[in-house]
Amino acid sequence: EKKEEEKKEEEKKEEEKEKKEEKGKSKEEKQEDLAKLVSAVRADVEVITEHDPRNPPDATALVPVKDFTDLPNLKPALLQTLKESGFDRPTPVQERALPLTFLKRNIIAQAPSGTGKTITFTLSLLQNIDEKKQYPQAVVVSPTLELAHTIHSVISPFARSLGAQCQFVRKEMKEFEHKNPQVIVGTPGKLFAVFQRRSRLFLDPSRIGVFVVDEADKLLAGGLAAETKKVRSMCKNVKQTILLSATFEKNIASFALAGANPFIAGTWSIVRVVAKNNTTQLKSSIPKTIQHHLVEIKPNENKMDVLSQLFTVFQSGQTFVFANTKRDVENIHAMLTREGHHAVALSGAMSGADREEIFRQFRTLEKRILVCTNVGSRGLDIEGCTTVVNYDVPVEGEQVDVPTYVHRAGRTARMGRNGLCVTLCTNNRERTGMEKIFAQCVSTDGEEIKWGDWKMDDMDAIEEQIEKMSL
Repeated sequence: EKKEEEKKEEEKKEEEKEKKEEKGKSKEEKQEDLAKLVSAVRADVEVITEHDPRNPPDATALVPVKDFTDLPNLKPALLQTLKESGFDRPTPVQERALPLTFLKRNIIAQAPSGTGKTITFTLSLLQNIDEKKQYPQAVVVSPTLELAHTIHSVISPFARSLGAQCQFVRKEMKEFEHKNPQVIVGTPGKLFAVFQRRSRLFLDPSRIGVFVVDEADKLLAGGLAAETKKVRSMCKNVKQTILLSATFEKNIASFALAGANPFIAGTWSIVRVVAKNNTTQLKSSIPKTIQHHLVEIKPNENKMDVLSQLFTVFQSGQTFVFANTKRDVENIHAMLTREGHHAVALSGAMSGADREEIFRQFRTLEKRILVCTNVGSRGLDIEGCTTVVNYDVPVEGEQVDVPTYVHRAGRTARMGRNGLCVTLCTNNRERTGMEKIFAQCVSTDGEEIKWGDWKMDDMDAIEEQIEKMSL
């Protein structure tokens, strides 16, 4: 017991030290850190582009921009906000997509998690609106409230620098913070509600010219596709559509561009950021700085007990724990809290206000562990996240779910940092499923995904490996 108390006291001191160090960094130091991380991302990937053969872009738009100042006619306020935010060089997706979006071309962009997609569409839509006009001109559609919240927090300072407003639409709103916002962010259901004239809170979609779909693989397939299409049909004046995701099934691009009533009408370009040596198979890319481990749960072992044991050796960085059901989320959260960990739980069944408060606590380091369903696998961008634990193997129906694993793992190792992704396997079928997932992915250095096997009867070896990871 004494040893356990000493460990918790040590963790507390480490947390306080981390907070102090982050606050104590100068703007120059933060910019230097970001520049190093961008360089690390750039070293391992290459960009593949494809353009509408009927109307290819000008040659000047095909030249990658190596500096934000190279972007034609970039609004000075946006450039200044980039500098103040620590962005001095474009990431690979930005250097190829931005020259095209600035020409108001329709874009489909695919890039690994944490490589700058949000800034890509933020600059694009704000460059292409008229901030002097007081009505909605751009909308960003997100599959989850958490991702919408993150997007809003990224766009807002850039919008304010122009004198424009960005409105985050959520269910429990009594009134909008901004009467005539130029940019609107929300989930399909919330946007559909406020775009209807009979709505108590009405935002006029008739003059929206830029339509952005983030995590398009989720929004243009499955249950959210119909709602997303409805929202798109309410925006009668769209001149530019931007689709982005870390993963894209082949049929998404064909769906967006083909058919009698394609989602994208007009000239288009596709920008894919892929691992080197992965330009033909185009497997889903996972940052090379993530270490993957499978934990075998033996018949005589309890899954919850195994998770509890793992948290005795995990280091002090922030951790995501993913479970497939709301009940497991609640049980895991109760166990971690009971054992003295600073944990919060998140599920889609919660109110928007509660979910925002939980996200705030996790983002500000009040809580170090976030237990959630897949609602947290997209858009919760936490730079200090070192560890992801899959309490359950991600599945879609009877099949393993590759995109969900990619998005879950992508919560860690943001922008080139080191990360750890651990998955608990209770039987051979789940282990085989994980092997299938790894076979359909590739590391950003072009190598096959390698993973380790952890045995719970050798906790010393697990602890030693974690210490060597420099998380």
